[in-house]
Amino acid sequence: RFLVDEMTAAGLSTRNEWCQAPSSPVLSHLQYGYEEFLRLWGLAERPQGLLVFPDTAAAGVVSGILQLGVSVPRDLRVVFHANDLVPY
Repeated sequence: RFLVDEMTAAGLSTRNEWCQAPSSPVLSHLQYGYEEFLRLWGLAERPQGLLVFPDTAAAGVVSGILQLGVSVPRDLRVVFHANDLVPY
């Protein structure tokens, strides 16, 4: 809810189908990021921007972006969450 409130205050909007969180514990955030990016990019209406959290999902999202040939930032603007101890 905090994220949606902050986005609204900044003049941004989102859709429920764009916001995904795992329904059960994830064994591989890399795989989760990859699969969720492919699902997101397969939707009829795509977002203009993407916030990737946690940072352990970033490599999977980047793999999906590269596989589908998505042009960043022309087709999609991306913000990655980052911790100092998780390099990517």
